[in-house]
Amino acid sequence: MLTVIFILLLIIGGCYYYGLTYARTHFLENTYINEQDVSNMTVPEVEKLLYGKADDYSITLKFKDGYTEKIDGQQFGYKIKPDGSVAKILDQQDPYHWYKCFSQRMDAEVEIKTTYDPVALRQVVKDLPIMQEDDMVKPSDAYIVLSEDTFEIVPEVEGTYFSTKPILKAVDDAAQKRETEVDVAALGVYEEPKVRADNEELVAKCEDLNHMIAGSMTWILPSGEEMTIDKEITIDWLSKDDDGNYYRDEDLWEDKVAVYVDELAMKVNTVGTEWDFHATNVGDITVSGGDYGYSVNKVDERDDVFDVLWDGDTDEREPYYYSKEFQGNGSGIGSTYIEANLSQQHVWIYVDGKMVIDTPCVSGNTGLGRGTPTGVYQILYKDTDVELKGIQLGNGQYSYISHVDYWMPFYSGCGFHDASWRSNFGGTIYKYDGSHGCINLPPSVAPEFYSYVTPGMPVVVFY
Repeated sequence: MLTVIFILLLIIGGCYYYGLTYARTHFLENTYINEQDVSNMTVPEVEKLLYGKADDYSITLKFKDGYTEKIDGQQFGYKIKPDGSVAKILDQQDPYHWYKCFSQRMDAEVEIKTTYDPVALRQVVKDLPIMQEDDMVKPSDAYIVLSEDTFEIVPEVEGTYFSTKPILKAVDDAAQKRETEVDVAALGVYEEPKVRADNEELVAKCEDLNHMIAGSMTWILPSGEEMTIDKEITIDWLSKDDDGNYYRDEDLWEDKVAVYVDELAMKVNTVGTEWDFHATNVGDITVSGGDYGYSVNKVDERDDVFDVLWDGDTDEREPYYYSKEFQGNGSGIGSTYIEANLSQQHVWIYVDGKMVIDTPCVSGNTGLGRGTPTGVYQILYKDTDVELKGIQLGNGQYSYISHVDYWMPFYSGCGFHDASWRSNFGGTIYKYDGSHGCINLPPSVAPEFYSYVTPGMPVVVFY
């Protein structure tokens, strides 16, 4: 029995002595340094665990758009600077009570001191390709550009230009603190555009410029053809100031509008042109003079077109006219008209190409220089029970007063009317006993003649 007890004491004593010896060279179970489990490790092993990670140190620089650069500690002489802290912790370990390690945890902290070459670090950073100023792209502001016939905003260019000094400082700070990452984009070092595409003032200016050329005027010409002024034309009417900004010059726009209205009139106007006409019992002739046809009201056109374009509105219509052709389709005299052959002293009315009136007449007295004017005219209006008056004399009386039942003027006091005071028509009466310029009709014909006549109907008068 004593022998057994002696053997047990020897075993216990041996274990205690082993633990005591072990605790002088190894960290005990449940020992943590800098949150790292160093149980059963020697000082060199612990230093390798802690300082070995420091030897792998690097700094990652995060630039804009996900671009990164990595700098290894070796590039700038980054090294561990041991100070015996791990050995001191081991020395503070209680080897006599080593067995307590199984029931309690021991924590310690070691400041891992490092050293590096700050000059080398700065140079490494400066040598990075992304840090080369010549390769950086300067940011540019959003701006307005004229693209064909529309003003558009060209977006800003963010660029890659940045200030390097804050980055050098941030990297140096990171190395001192053993930080492994520098968020360059968060340092505010990037130069940014001052004006972006969503800038309210820029957007409003672009809208205003497009509004300047948004107006359009389309004329429907008698032929059915269209003539249009729109931004493809008015965009060239814009002016530029010394800074290259577009603006509208009111006087210039008025002049441009006038030019296009003149062009419209030249395309449309037929008043005063020579008319090809197939005369009854004569054949094809040319008649000139008169005021029949299209005549554009250029005064009203200029005012209206200017307002439409200036205000950015849109309009489509026929031109404003002083006068129009009777059938309104650009067909000229057409197939409905009144024909007066003064040489034959005869008048015909055609409706849709069919002769409906055929009558002799008496026209203006050529012997007294009061011949009926020739040319192509149109019926101005028609009326019944009318007193025709000559010029007013000095005594207040009129040179003549004639009552007519039917009155159909076509030019400056000249017109068709019944002449109850005449018993004969046709022949050469007009040469010595003609009218004051009107075309006299037989009273028996006048009512039917009047029934066919409508305002605007062409009147072709010729010798």
